[in-house]
Amino acid sequence: MTFGRTGLRVATVLACAAALQGCSAARGATCTAVPGTVVWKTGAGNLGQYDLPSVNDGQCSVDRSRPDYVVPVITGSDVSFRLLRNTANTYTYEGNRYRGSSTCYRNQMNPRDPNTGTNSMLNPGSRYTFTFQTVVTLHGNTLNEGLGPGRGIAVDLPGIVWQTHSYGEGPTNGNGPCDMLLISNTQADRWTGRYPDSPPGGKPIWSFKSCSDSDNAVGRRYFSPDTLHDGELDTWQIDIAAQLDGRSGGSVVVRRNGRVVYDAAAGVCDSHAYHGCWWNFGPYMYYWENSNEPPGWNDAGITVQFKDMTLYKL
Repeated sequence: MTFGRTGLRVATVLACAAALQGCSAARGATCTAVPGTVVWKTGAGNLGQYDLPSVNDGQCSVDRSRPDYVVPVITGSDVSFRLLRNTANTYTYEGNRYRGSSTCYRNQMNPRDPNTGTNSMLNPGSRYTFTFQTVVTLHGNTLNEGLGPGRGIAVDLPGIVWQTHSYGEGPTNGNGPCDMLLISNTQADRWTGRYPDSPPGGKPIWSFKSCSDSDNAVGRRYFSPDTLHDGELDTWQIDIAAQLDGRSGGSVVVRRNGRVVYDAAAGVCDSHAYHGCWWNFGPYMYYWENSNEPPGWNDAGITVQFKDMTLYKL
């Protein structure tokens, strides 16, 4: 059988996905076998329990009568998340008040530990592996563009799709995500520090950072050299030695399509995580809470599908 460049890449992705538990890598790929015990898996009954974030924190509505009703849709071991831009909110920018920000900027699930009935935790000192695939559909909604003084701001990407958090934090000691897989953008933004390569806006790319990485410098953070296209299938493996930021022994290794793209001593939660760490996944478009729709936005929104999200404890 003969593959062109695209065919070889697809074959590599599928070979890695099928070989995660006893790997025989396709040519040009490096896969890693995954030992350990499954502690959470999409659609796996007792091991696939989850909660939804609060609708007061941007989660799209669970009320079927509302226009922002877009709950996660589970089919077998796959889950699909759709995000719209419901523009019912107001926000303030440079002293001016605008109508247009979204009340539906998060569509995620919070995996639940079946033994405790609360968030699935990553305990410091333990090792974990996540395996999953992503299929992203952006429908052309890829801009990250500011409209300038007096006209508000209009932003679409970037957005977080997988993240770890500190558990039981207060609002004054770092209550936010730590490690993050993002659909980012070549347009400059606060997470990447990159600059546009083709104005206006930029092109969608994958990126990854940990809370041990500086927000002021690109440093060791991952930015994909290729752009992200609708329907693209990517296979991910994230190996974690769970530890708090600033303490020794923590590490994060990220493989995309079988290749290591991030490998660093890093925390899985910030240094204020007194009660452990938890994780969740699904798209979170954090700029939408305080911005207008970008020029050219369409009502199809964005969709991120996760195929076979599985967490192993080693």
